[in-house]
Amino acid sequence: MSYKSSRWFWTAESAVFIELTDDEIKDITREAFRPLRCIVEILPDRQIRFQLIKQRHPTPVYTEPGIPIEVLREDDNLRELLGSVRGVLHQRGYRLNPWPLPR
Repeated sequence: MSYKSSRWFWTAESAVFIELTDDEIKDITREAFRPLRCIVEILPDRQIRFQLIKQRHPTPVYTEPGIPIEVLREDDNLRELLGSVRGVLHQRGYRLNPWPLPR
């Protein structure tokens, strides 16, 4: 799966910054925690919430209660969040598939 990340385009008149879309953020978040199942929701107040669940047992192992999605539109912020959560899971003994945030 490939993703486009936040990117700049330059024209003769100006530079234009294009941010990650809601769907890109959701897809990237889901892929970051394999083999755990990741349920991602965008709440009405524009917060993104996700929960990680074991594959064999429907037991939640991590819940991110809500972060403003606008904060995660820049891939550096998304990379930091997902890397931090992966670190927490690693400390708890979970083995996740290798995953670099696409650039």
